[in-house]
Amino acid sequence: MSRAERVLGVLPACYRATEPGKLFGAVASALAGPVEEADTHLFRIQRAHRLLVAEQAEDVVRLAAALNLNAFHFEDLLGDRELEEQARLEALRERVQRIARLHLDGLGTPWAVLEAAAIFLNARIVADRQGDPLVKHVDPEGFVHRATVELERRPEAPRAQVYLYESPLQRRKLDPTARWPLDTWAIDNRNVEPARITFLLRGVGERTVRPGLFSPDMAEGILFDGIVPDGTTLLLDSTGGARLDGHAVDDWLVHFRGGMADFSNLDASGYAVDDGGDARAPFDGDLAALPEPPFRRRHPVPAAPVGRSTWTFTVAEAVFDGSRFGQSVYATEHLPGGVFDGDTGFDAGVYDLPPSGVAGMAWEERIPCAFKLVLPPPQSRQVDGGPGPGVNPLDRVAGVLPRFKPAGVRAYVDTGRDAWVLGRSVVRGPDATEGEGIDRNATVLRGLLADAFVPLDQPAGG
Repeated sequence: MSRAERVLGVLPACYRATEPGKLFGAVASALAGPVEEADTHLFRIQRAHRLLVAEQAEDVVRLAAALNLNAFHFEDLLGDRELEEQARLEALRERVQRIARLHLDGLGTPWAVLEAAAIFLNARIVADRQGDPLVKHVDPEGFVHRATVELERRPEAPRAQVYLYESPLQRRKLDPTARWPLDTWAIDNRNVEPARITFLLRGVGERTVRPGLFSPDMAEGILFDGIVPDGTTLLLDSTGGARLDGHAVDDWLVHFRGGMADFSNLDASGYAVDDGGDARAPFDGDLAALPEPPFRRRHPVPAAPVGRSTWTFTVAEAVFDGSRFGQSVYATEHLPGGVFDGDTGFDAGVYDLPPSGVAGMAWEERIPCAFKLVLPPPQSRQVDGGPGPGVNPLDRVAGVLPRFKPAGVRAYVDTGRDAWVLGRSVVRGPDATEGEGIDRNATVLRGLLADAFVPLDQPAGG
């Protein structure tokens, strides 16, 4: 009942004020019109100041300013033309409420960072199974946190993983350089714990025979029992094992602890003891004859101690009546080569000899006061009706993350690499019968810290 009808209803019945054509009705309607319009505006203004009943998206964004939020924090919802107006309002209201609750719970925690990422991915953190915690610690040290998110706005609400790596890793390296027998170099591990190393060696001619790496500081080393053919690359690390141009050669890897001639005090060092394993003939360099073993026995790889450490490159030098002819090289001088027309006299120098390999090292160091957030791969969407991809979730999360992270802590944001559940595999055509993915590397387990590395040239998120 309108306001004019309620006024006319209180008059005596003898006036017949409600009958059509009566002057009472015209006067009451004329007077009640502006009052009803003002009342309607007042009602809408009251609703616009209440989050749960606001009728316009702009009103919700203005209310979110109380939390220092602006249109940037809602650009994906405001620009998505596939959303109906009511669904857009519900999504806007829910985002503001979740951010408010997160402020009340407390910022600067792993949960706050993961929940903030879920909010701006239009997702919700869920347990893997009923009764499981929402956030799991993946590694024993507690550096890696994993949360399962349900992407509610995508068809069938698929699930994805969000990872948070505290103190992420950066890779430091010593570039591959030509090396001669007993060449020594030093590295400085600024980590607070021993760092895993990766050793790269490229064969040169026929001189890279039974190459090894030894650290006199730790009295520990590793040796490849065989030949590294010219131009091939041997890669050693604790995750992938020993790979020679992609072929698994772990069976010819020997890890040992103890003293080494010319580098150890005889009275202070123990005898070298290897890690055992099945004895087999040294590798002759024939890659085509390498089978893919069904089981690869992994060998430990020396780790770089905290601080400065020295490392030495070795090859098998021939010893008369003590070495296999095909598994050693002629002994070479370990003195500097003579320089033509230089200061060194002719009798004081030796001829310059080719290197015995090209060797380099890389090791891992943790970045203090930092974390890395790894998001699911983004799904391109149209948000403005035009060509090209829509709003990138990676940029959006990186832009809002500084308000949720601890003060003074650097944040890196990236997307995870696609991987199979059981590891990394090489997908080939159904007619493939040999080569990569068939003869070798059919399934390679992915390391736990595969996404924990931060490129040196990647900017921080705040």
